[in-house]
Amino acid sequence: MQPDLVKEFIAEFHQEINRLHLLRDQQLEQKRRELIDVSRQIDRIIDAIAEGTSTSEMKERLFALEDRKVALNTELSASPPPAPRLHPSLAELYRQKVADLQKALREPAFREEALTILRSLVERVVIRPSEPGFTIELVGETANMLRISAGSGTFTIEPYSSSLKVVAGEGFEPPTKGL
Repeated sequence: MQPDLVKEFIAEFHQEINRLHLLRDQQLEQKRRELIDVSRQIDRIIDAIAEGTSTSEMKERLFALEDRKVALNTELSASPPPAPRLHPSLAELYRQKVADLQKALREPAFREEALTILRSLVERVVIRPSEPGFTIELVGETANMLRISAGSGTFTIEPYSSSLKVVAGEGFEPPTKGL
């Protein structure tokens, strides 16, 4: 992968994640404000009832507000914690790891270091037989970068962990030793 493409991917990814976080934060804040408003309305109705003013409409409104309060509390407590954000210098770190890997692969004395670098970039490699040849699946956070850079669309499942599948044809046998 090209370092400038990785850098661009990270910048776009950050922008989209930040946009989604902002939207989520705005929605949560709107629910919190509504919860405060609903609680105030409930308090005013209870105060009016305590002072002797009571109508069937007030009671119906009170029950509706209490139902809404329960729903808002449930929604707010069920909202997932914010997802982790990528470090701003991730592209540079990735670029450096790829450069180190390229260097290590060229020099037999550094092959072990190259394997260590590869392990830090890819969480898991799964090889399965398929027609013709076999399928290699890279699993890990790096797989999202590889998949998007390959032009295979946007990530729709979860933005932080994914996998990339490639199919190798005849002549490409899986390695006998794992990474």
